[in-house]
Amino acid sequence: MGFNTEGHNSAVIGLYRADGKLYRLCGLSLNGKEPVKIGDVVEIDYLYGTAKLEAVQINLVRVRDDKKPHQCTIDQLVINKGFKK
Repeated sequence: MGFNTEGHNSAVIGLYRADGKLYRLCGLSLNGKEPVKIGDVVEIDYLYGTAKLEAVQINLVRVRDDKKPHQCTIDQLVINKGFKK
């Protein structure tokens, strides 16, 4: 979706909702990671997803060139049902 504007080396990661709108999922540190650009599809891993549709403690796995942005949908986020917040 974009990059942090406060001078941090991080990107904003988003997923598409069912209505086709882009949803901000989380921020992603790029320190020591491969470079990414706006529009790239990235694979991440994360500790858990919250009921508020956020990913927590994420890590960049790789940039994907075999997927298109519209294939990245919010229903891919796995919610940890035991998480309370």
